Amino acid sequence: MEQQSPDPARLRAEHDALARRVAGVRQLLEPAAPNPRRVLGRLRALRVALAEHLAHEDSELYPQLVGGADPAAAAIGMHLRCEYDYLTGDWNLYLLHWRPARIAADWAGFVEDSRAMMARLDARIARENALLYPLLVAC
Repeated sequence: MEQQSPDPARLRAEHDALARRVAGVRQLLEPAAPNPRRVLGRLRALRVALAEHLAHEDSELYPQLVGGADPAAAAIGMHLRCEYDYLTGDWNLYLLHWRPARIAADWAGFVEDSRAMMARLDARIARENALLYPLLVAC
């Protein structure tokens, strides 16, 4: 299969959409009266969008950076790829842990974990926008 060239504009647009989905999840964590079903719907939508975006990065972006001629860009790409793997693992554990029954039984714990995970996703999006995507333009 031929490797596709990354499209920084598309990847940034995906980031913008992901940031809106993260904000939508965060918004549902505020009410005192929990609505686990609604939160799970937003988490599912975020999970799907995130999986699609990560597939694009994994198949297009990282191979170009890591396999490119610029050793500094390759090092940054490898470092960010390792961070990506770690965050992806934590994201998957978060999704496995917080099933509907557990959310209903421990809303406060879910809110605490969810706020932390949403903050990590926001930070990763900002980090990629600041470090990773400018490298694509330079390559």
